[in-house]
Amino acid sequence: MLNDGFRNSLFADAQSIVLPGTSLHYLVRSSRPRLFGKGETADVLVLADMQSREINFSQLSSALFAELAQRFAADSCRFLAIRATWLFLSESGGIYLQEALDVPENRKTPGMANVFATIDSQSGTVCLAPGAPENSSLSERLADLDRSVLTMDRDMWYREVGKTAGIIADIAGRKLPSPLFVQPLPVDGKRSGSAYRSGSSLFSVIFAALVILAAGKSPLYSEAAEIDPSGGYVLPPAGPVEYEPLRFADMPGSWAMYRDETGAEPAYLGLFYVGGNELAIRYYRPSDKKELLVLQTWHVGSGGSSAGPEASTGALEVIRGDLSDAAALQSVSNAERWAQKWLQARTRMPGEPEVRLENEAGSPVFQFWIPLFAVKEFDSARVRLVSAGLASSGADPAFFDWKGEPAEAKGPGGKIVPGTPGSVFLEGLELPLDSAWTDAASAPEEWTVPAKVLVLNGREAARVQVDTVDLSAHASLDLPRLMSAYLLQTGGYLSAEGLSVSVVDGVPCLFCRVLDPETGLARIQFRLFFSRGGSVVSVLGLEADESVFRENEAYFESILF
Repeated sequence: MLNDGFRNSLFADAQSIVLPGTSLHYLVRSSRPRLFGKGETADVLVLADMQSREINFSQLSSALFAELAQRFAADSCRFLAIRATWLFLSESGGIYLQEALDVPENRKTPGMANVFATIDSQSGTVCLAPGAPENSSLSERLADLDRSVLTMDRDMWYREVGKTAGIIADIAGRKLPSPLFVQPLPVDGKRSGSAYRSGSSLFSVIFAALVILAAGKSPLYSEAAEIDPSGGYVLPPAGPVEYEPLRFADMPGSWAMYRDETGAEPAYLGLFYVGGNELAIRYYRPSDKKELLVLQTWHVGSGGSSAGPEASTGALEVIRGDLSDAAALQSVSNAERWAQKWLQARTRMPGEPEVRLENEAGSPVFQFWIPLFAVKEFDSARVRLVSAGLASSGADPAFFDWKGEPAEAKGPGGKIVPGTPGSVFLEGLELPLDSAWTDAASAPEEWTVPAKVLVLNGREAARVQVDTVDLSAHASLDLPRLMSAYLLQTGGYLSAEGLSVSVVDGVPCLFCRVLDPETGLARIQFRLFFSRGGSVVSVLGLEADESVFRENEAYFESILF
């Protein structure tokens, strides 16, 4: 009865291919453009219902590819790559069938990448891999369902079998490789033509410029799915995944730079918002000056079997470097993992200044002000934000010539001798500034901001100023975006280390360190955001040489807090 249960639950809407000794039932879970719209990468779930003990997997995979190639060719598809999750149902299923199937020549067949799970249709025994920890609980679940087929309501029984089949498929599908490692075929299934001739330099150029980098899985259940004896699963609605361009809320030119320590050598990975749904992604490894710069389009999908939106990459163009370095490829392709987790976290921002997905793979941490995917840390902090900013041009060297964090120099320091106590008003805010503070030098009228400066040893050591902003006068501007704008336009190299976003006595507060790339001297910046009623906000800013600030912390904090 398990054969009937699988076919009438998870595979109720499947297409079928009848072959000698085996019937294939398949579902195209998702597909996405490849090769600038002239090809597709398809994720397919296959039920192989075996009526004999003989198995010729090469024949099965060839039949599936031919069927799908014909289907996609009708939509003017020229090239096709398939990532297939196979569930084999057999009266002699189990570990021996799994070991016979899961061999290198079957994992990779022409135009396809394949992963396997086997189910014994008589006993319910499941094998995802020899010794897989999920084998036992899944086998018990199916065995219980097989015994209860005559006592359960039939529709409920189908639903429970379908839920369990979906979990098996999801766990098995996690082993699928990225589309980057699935070489597509022309839809006629032949490796003819110069573009696909083995060793062809033309193929190397075309494939390098046009691959889709990341896996973009569409799980039937989340990766945290476990067997629940009460049957408390909710089966996501079936149907095709519909993709549309992913629109970022950031200003074009916004960028974020990360230190990536997941590889053998430390490297940097940067994201730069070009505009629309396109990002520039830059990899740089200082040890051998390896660089890779690509342009990548992004899409977001909804519907299908996924419980929420899913990120997907589109066309890729190589601007500098090439795709021959495995570490560079892996680092760049990780951006899609970030995007997927960001889609999960963004509904909690900016209500929560920092969002931690501690139970998710990689333990990602997000902060609302960070451009694009808002990632602060990923891969258990082996990838972490080092800087972010807003480019001055489409070729700003702060991003496109990034070589690493600037070296820091020791500041001159100095002890402040307070002047006569007093207070001043700046934009209606009363500040406890003593007589050591003087008016800032005049500036062009359009740049004039009420400010006071403190001079120490003949140089400006600190500055206090107040900006007043009417949020309603600027389209799409709210307080979180205003706070982000201040952090991205600091006038120097923003160091993510030590940066904090907090609330002090009900007042939002930013603190960060900013380095002068030329001198290496660091300055600290505070920003406090006071509501003045309605949509008007006054922003109190204090900036000081870090060496001076550290020697006089109590003095400066008495002004702010």
